[in-house]
Amino acid sequence: MRSLALRGELSSEDLVGLLGSIGVSGQGVAEYTLGSVRVVILIGDKYMMRTNDRFGVVVVAAADGSRQRIDLGSAGGAQGLLGVKWGAGESIERELVDALVQLLESRSLTYELGEPGSD
Repeated sequence: MRSLALRGELSSEDLVGLLGSIGVSGQGVAEYTLGSVRVVILIGDKYMMRTNDRFGVVVVAAADGSRQRIDLGSAGGAQGLLGVKWGAGESIERELVDALVQLLESRSLTYELGEPGSD
């Protein structure tokens, strides 16, 4: 799981486009407003040829109008009795982070990237 904190806000359409840009399909989008916070949850999956498997991808974005936190991660894809993942889940998360950072920088938005597994 990776997280980014940014000044400003990306729309749900921006986030759907982000997932599509790295080959995530079957996207589901849910949007909620809790008080002054807007929450967007996106779920999709991505096929990884090197493992011949599909991975679930989740993006959760919470924004209060001036700031937004985006958490993203992947799950599934383990093979065999030992549940070997071959690093594909981490690869998907890296792809997501790289695409998101590129989008933020193209819009000159300030962001702070959390370490893998950080809250």
